[in-house]
Amino acid sequence: MVITVDNGITSVAEMIHAREIGLDVVITDHHKQLDDIPQAIAVINPQISPDYEFKGICGVGVAFKVAVGIMKRLNYAPDRMQQVMRYLLPMVAVGTVSDCVPLVSENRLFVKQGLEYLNTRQ
Repeated sequence: MVITVDNGITSVAEMIHAREIGLDVVITDHHKQLDDIPQAIAVINPQISPDYEFKGICGVGVAFKVAVGIMKRLNYAPDRMQQVMRYLLPMVAVGTVSDCVPLVSENRLFVKQGLEYLNTRQ
Protein backbone atom coordinates (compact mmCIF):
# COMPACT_ATOMS: atom_id res chain seq x y z
CA MET A 1 0.00 0.00 0.00
CA VAL A 2 1.11 3.53 -0.79
CA ILE A 3 -0.26 6.61 0.93
CA THR A 4 0.61 9.84 -0.84
CA VAL A 5 1.06 13.16 0.90
CA ASP A 6 0.46 16.40 -1.01
CA ASN A 7 0.30 14.72 -4.42
CA GLY A 8 -1.57 12.27 -6.58
CA ILE A 9 -4.78 14.10 -7.48
CA THR A 10 -3.62 14.41 -11.11
CA SER A 11 -2.14 10.90 -11.31
CA VAL A 12 -4.89 9.21 -13.32
CA ALA A 13 -2.59 7.08 -15.49
CA GLU A 14 -0.38 6.16 -12.54
CA MET A 15 -3.41 4.89 -10.60
CA ILE A 16 -4.44 2.73 -13.54
CA HIS A 17 -0.95 1.22 -13.52
CA ALA A 18 -1.02 0.79 -9.74
CA ARG A 19 -4.30 -1.15 -9.99
CA GLU A 20 -2.88 -3.29 -12.80
CA ILE A 21 0.04 -4.37 -10.62
CA GLY A 22 -2.13 -4.88 -7.53
CA LEU A 23 -0.94 -1.84 -5.60
CA ASP A 24 -3.42 -0.15 -3.28
CA VAL A 25 -3.04 3.63 -3.14
CA VAL A 26 -4.59 6.22 -0.85
CA ILE A 27 -4.20 9.76 -2.16
CA THR A 28 -4.05 12.68 0.26
CA ASP A 29 -3.72 15.98 -1.55
CA HIS A 30 -4.93 19.55 -1.56
CA HIS A 31 -4.31 20.53 -5.17
CA LYS A 32 -7.03 20.94 -7.79
CA GLN A 33 -7.92 17.87 -9.79
CA LEU A 34 -7.93 17.56 -13.57
CA ASP A 35 -11.03 16.44 -15.45
CA ASP A 36 -10.89 12.96 -13.93
CA ILE A 37 -10.24 11.93 -10.36
CA PRO A 38 -7.76 9.04 -10.04
CA GLN A 39 -9.26 5.67 -9.17
CA ALA A 40 -7.46 4.96 -5.90
CA ILE A 41 -8.62 3.06 -2.82
CA ALA A 42 -9.38 6.48 -1.32
CA VAL A 43 -8.89 10.07 -2.43
CA ILE A 44 -8.85 12.57 0.42
CA ASN A 45 -8.81 16.12 -0.88
CA PRO A 46 -10.81 19.12 0.33
CA GLN A 47 -10.95 20.43 -3.25
CA ILE A 48 -13.25 17.57 -4.27
CA SER A 49 -15.23 17.31 -1.03
CA PRO A 50 -18.37 19.43 -0.99
CA ASP A 51 -18.61 18.92 2.78
CA TYR A 52 -15.19 20.33 3.69
CA GLU A 53 -15.42 24.10 3.96
CA PHE A 54 -11.77 25.18 4.11
CA LYS A 55 -10.39 24.56 0.62
CA GLY A 56 -7.06 26.24 1.44
CA ILE A 57 -5.71 23.61 3.83
CA CYS A 58 -2.10 22.59 3.18
CA GLY A 59 -1.11 19.14 1.94
CA VAL A 60 0.56 18.09 5.19
CA GLY A 61 -2.56 19.29 7.02
CA VAL A 62 -4.70 16.87 5.01
CA ALA A 63 -2.33 14.01 5.87
CA PHE A 64 -2.29 15.08 9.54
CA LYS A 65 -6.07 15.05 9.68
CA VAL A 66 -6.08 11.57 8.15
CA ALA A 67 -3.67 10.44 10.89
CA VAL A 68 -5.93 11.95 13.57
CA GLY A 69 -8.93 10.22 12.01
CA ILE A 70 -7.11 6.88 12.05
CA MET A 71 -6.18 7.35 15.72
CA LYS A 72 -9.82 8.09 16.56
CA ARG A 73 -11.01 5.09 14.56
CA LEU A 74 -8.52 2.88 16.42
CA ASN A 75 -9.77 4.29 19.74
CA TYR A 76 -6.45 5.73 20.84
CA ALA A 77 -6.53 6.81 24.47
CA PRO A 78 -6.70 10.61 24.75
CA ASP A 79 -3.27 10.86 26.40
CA ARG A 80 -1.67 8.68 23.69
CA MET A 81 -3.39 10.71 20.98
CA GLN A 82 -2.09 13.93 22.53
CA GLN A 83 1.41 12.48 22.67
CA VAL A 84 1.33 11.59 18.96
CA MET A 85 -0.09 15.01 18.07
CA ARG A 86 2.65 16.76 20.05
CA TYR A 87 5.17 14.75 18.04
CA LEU A 88 3.56 15.41 14.64
CA LEU A 89 2.48 19.05 14.92
CA PRO A 90 5.97 20.59 14.73
CA MET A 91 6.49 18.78 11.41
CA VAL A 92 3.02 19.85 10.27
CA ALA A 93 3.92 23.47 11.13
CA VAL A 94 7.13 23.36 9.08
CA GLY A 95 5.33 21.61 6.22
CA THR A 96 2.54 24.18 6.26
CA VAL A 97 4.97 27.09 5.93
CA SER A 98 6.94 25.20 3.27
CA ASP A 99 3.76 24.60 1.27
CA CYS A 100 3.37 28.38 0.80
CA VAL A 101 -0.33 28.37 1.66
CA PRO A 102 -2.07 31.34 3.27
CA LEU A 103 -1.63 31.27 7.05
CA VAL A 104 -5.33 31.43 7.81
CA SER A 105 -7.89 29.11 9.40
CA GLU A 106 -6.54 25.59 10.02
CA ASN A 107 -3.17 26.39 8.46
CA ARG A 108 -2.65 29.12 11.04
CA LEU A 109 -3.61 26.76 13.85
CA PHE A 110 -1.18 24.09 12.61
CA VAL A 111 1.69 26.58 12.60
CA LYS A 112 0.77 28.19 15.92
CA GLN A 113 0.39 24.92 17.80
CA GLY A 114 3.37 23.28 16.10
CA LEU A 115 5.66 26.18 16.96
CA GLU A 116 4.45 26.17 20.56
CA TYR A 117 5.29 22.47 20.80
CA LEU A 118 8.69 23.07 19.18
CA ASN A 119 9.48 25.76 21.73
CA THR A 120 8.52 23.56 24.69
CA ARG A 121 10.16 20.29 23.64
CA GLN A 122 12.15 18.61 26.38
